[in-house]
Amino acid sequence: MLTAKHFAAWLLLSVASAPAVTAAANPAQVARDAELPAWAERASSAITAKDYSTALRLIKAGIAAPASERLPPKVRAAVLEAGVTCALMTEQTDLAYQFVIDATRLDEASDWAWRTRLALELDGKKPQAALTTVVAMTQGRGGALNSAPAQWMFALNHQLRDNGDVSARRRLLEILTTPSYSPQSAVPVIDPFRRDYAGLLYEAGERDAALAQIRQIENSSILLLLSVDPRFRQALGADFEPRAAVERFLATLRTAAVLHPESLGVVIEIAARERQLGRADAALVTLQAAAPLGPKAKTYADLDEQLNWWWDGVGRTEQALGHFDAAATAFVQGTSTAENGGLNVSQTINLAWAQLRAGRSVDALSTLAMFDVPGRAVSPYGLMEMRSVQACAATQLGKTVDANVAIAFIKAHRGDNIGALGDALLCAGDLDGAAAEFIQRLNDPEQRAAALLQLSDYDPPAGMLPPDPIHSHIPAFKQRADVQAAIARAGGARRIALQREPI
Repeated sequence: MLTAKHFAAWLLLSVASAPAVTAAANPAQVARDAELPAWAERASSAITAKDYSTALRLIKAGIAAPASERLPPKVRAAVLEAGVTCALMTEQTDLAYQFVIDATRLDEASDWAWRTRLALELDGKKPQAALTTVVAMTQGRGGALNSAPAQWMFALNHQLRDNGDVSARRRLLEILTTPSYSPQSAVPVIDPFRRDYAGLLYEAGERDAALAQIRQIENSSILLLLSVDPRFRQALGADFEPRAAVERFLATLRTAAVLHPESLGVVIEIAARERQLGRADAALVTLQAAAPLGPKAKTYADLDEQLNWWWDGVGRTEQALGHFDAAATAFVQGTSTAENGGLNVSQTINLAWAQLRAGRSVDALSTLAMFDVPGRAVSPYGLMEMRSVQACAATQLGKTVDANVAIAFIKAHRGDNIGALGDALLCAGDLDGAAAEFIQRLNDPEQRAAALLQLSDYDPPAGMLPPDPIHSHIPAFKQRADVQAAIARAGGARRIALQREPI
């Protein structure tokens, strides 16, 4: 997802990587053999000089003139797209959207224009308009749809879900699970859409269609979740074996790595599956062999968006090996790496979790003090993770009042991160409160599977790790009669011969 703050940076990256965008930024480059009106020539020169304000003034006046309707469609599309560029560079988002809507009414509009239209609608929280754009792109604009980042489709799916628009969401998921949708992603990304679509089909009574979607899923994490979902666990069969599912998906990822040597994201996913199988040593070798830094560093097309996650993978792997100093060093490197074009958030929070796991609660709170510095924007989900660390750290330090303040915040914003409250209450030792929270989740069809998965039994950590401040409470917690009854009503937890991720 784009934010207004980072849209211009994304645009410039697009201009650098996509010839269609470079053309769209300068109408003269699109229509060399067409005669441009004087105002368009002057606008083109202003764009070349990066004088976007002057170019925008000329384009606005030129497009508003009746004579502009007589421009060749190819030239008109290019001028409108140039207007989009200038409006974005001068932070006039509404005007940019007006221009891009006009541009995409023309057959000559570029794929860039369609992607930009979708990005503006997602950033403006206009899910119905964004769905209209996605549907329109299925009508002869498949290249534009497939070249849009898959993360945008996840964002649209979430926006429609949050709005409670079941029919619109079903239409989107129907599109995203067809063979014609083939996003330019080295890491397989369709399975989450299949899972969500299967859920909607099942609730609508179309169970055969739902099971057809389930049978196509390869992602082992999703299969593991479905294996405790009362709606679908039978579809996987009584002989479903989580380790075998992870091994199969690992093989798929390794094939993807061979086909996409330019993808660092695939490497990170491979290491995650190796850790899950208890092969942290192998995961560290995988990550180090793909090191994107140093004199022998490999080059990756997704380096800007994945570098912080490579450091995250190194940190998680070192932690799984019991190397807490090395883990902290890796997470610190991640905190200094940009995330989505801005100051890092994810690895900063994960560093605090790692410090908490190592019993360094004072350090964890000190790490979170970075968020007191202006400019480090935190999503509602991330803010809940941060408060969870604060609640746990304060509990470990005996700061009951501070812990209660953090937990009160989490309770007040429960919907922003459903799992955070149960984690914080377990860490704080409030088993009565944790029981009430988990029972509520176990009774909720949308949350039931995730709660059962968290309450399942996993292999003990392979490294010499101190007790997890959250999950170490689960064995005793599950002995409660009320929790046992709720687990049974929900369909039962599992014994899973895999590692639980530590953070």
